[in-house]
Amino acid sequence: MDGLDKKNMAIVVSTLLKTQGMSLEDIVQSPDLPQETRYLTLAAAARYCSVSKYTISRAVKSKALPQIKLSQTKQGSVLVDKSDLERWLNGLKTKNK
Repeated sequence: MDGLDKKNMAIVVSTLLKTQGMSLEDIVQSPDLPQETRYLTLAAAARYCSVSKYTISRAVKSKALPQIKLSQTKQGSVLVDKSDLERWLNGLKTKNK
C-alpha cells in the first residue's frame, strides 16, 4: 500500500468497510462517540435507536423527524440532530394501562 495516493487509499478503505457492511460515515458518526456528537447519519441514528435505517428514513420522509440535508441533490447526505431524535422517540412512548 506504499504507492497509494489519498484517493486510492480511500477507495481501498471504503471497499474493506463495505465487505463488513459498514461505511466510513458509520464509524465517524457512531453513537458510541462522546456525548458531544450532536448530529448522526441515518445509519447511526438507527443504531442509536435500535431500529432499522428504513424506520428512520420513513420518519424523516414523513417529516416526523427533522432532517439536515447537506446537499440539494436527491442522493445528498442527511443528518439528524440527536435531540430531535430523542424527542421523536419520546413522542412514540405509550402508556401501559
